[in-house]
Amino acid sequence: MPYRPVDTGRSEHFGRRQYASPREFSGRKARQGRIVLNTPLRRVVFIAGLVIAVVVVFALAYMT
Repeated sequence: MPYRPVDTGRSEHFGRRQYASPREFSGRKARQGRIVLNTPLRRVVFIAGLVIAVVVVFALAYMT
């Protein structure tokens, strides 16, 4: 079996990623994107989640 030296310049060394250079993104690419609610069920679940979050905030504010 031939000898293979250890490659210390790998991108993953000891389980950690090391990038050769810092990544730079434009403002347009750094945005998270849109919330796509293309079915009625997804819209209902999303709006219900928002309503529940607001109700919980008001309930906690009222209790204190």
